[in-house]
Amino acid sequence: MRYNIHYFLLTTIVFLFLIAITVQAGGGGGGGGTPPPPPPPCSYQTPGCYAQDGNKLENPTTPENFGYYLAESACIGGDCTCSLSGFVDALKQTDPDNSGGACACISGTSWTDNIGCCGDDSTDCGLIAEEKHFDVVTERYLCSMDQNFVGSWLPAEPNKGLINYVACSNKELLSDGNSWIECSSFGIIKIDDREYLCTGNLGSPSCSNG
Repeated sequence: MRYNIHYFLLTTIVFLFLIAITVQAGGGGGGGGTPPPPPPPCSYQTPGCYAQDGNKLENPTTPENFGYYLAESACIGGDCTCSLSGFVDALKQTDPDNSGGACACISGTSWTDNIGCCGDDSTDCGLIAEEKHFDVVTERYLCSMDQNFVGSWLPAEPNKGLINYVACSNKELLSDGNSWIECSSFGIIKIDDREYLCTGNLGSPSCSNG
């Protein structure tokens, strides 16, 4: 009889021990179980120009409506898993002066490496920007914009002797091959062996041998 009691107690202990192991392996019965599913893949935006509201642009837009430019596909964000290079907030290019792609998103602009974007800001009107290599000025560009603020960069050196009319500021500037000099109908500017007179016929140079 005593043997049966000992056997019963031993069997009970082993049974309870096995139950404890099973519960522990199952995560305690309430705190574990099947792990939650992973976040879904992120939605994304494709390369191109985007407006302030985040909608993709089919054509160049105004500086006020331009939002950003994407050079590659990027995840939009949220509680998701991104399989691309990164998220829109990290990859978007918002400054046209630092991005040729962003500059091209704005209508009537001109891009030059090492200088930036001409025409994305009204303050670009008549701007003279210096191109430098190793802190040495190698060229000076004029942002020439018309009355509608459509702009283009003009380098001074290859346009030596050119009188350019900057319509956005109603001014004429003459290239002496090194920079751009503002001129008037009352002054003569001598470059090498020629004299240049801004006659009032804006955009048309008048010169004679000195």
